[in-house]
Amino acid sequence: MQTLNLTLPDSLGEFVRQQTAESGFADENAYIQQLIQAELKERILETVESDLVEGLESGETEPVSQKFWDDLQDRVQERLAKKQQG
Repeated sequence: MQTLNLTLPDSLGEFVRQQTAESGFADENAYIQQLIQAELKERILETVESDLVEGLESGETEPVSQKFWDDLQDRVQERLAKKQQG
């Protein structure tokens, strides 16, 4: 685990202490970790949303049927088999 030293102005330090107590976190470290994890999750969701929009705007669509899924599964199985062989 990596250790970071964080210097905050008194007003921000007090805010962190209050939020930690009010939110039921064990300590300030847990509170800060939760904030960072929330930011990371938000960025991941933004990336997924962007990728979905890009996919929707990419052009013609293809109907999805059971044959589509069966063919996709076959292609994936073939790739996995080739990868395992070497």
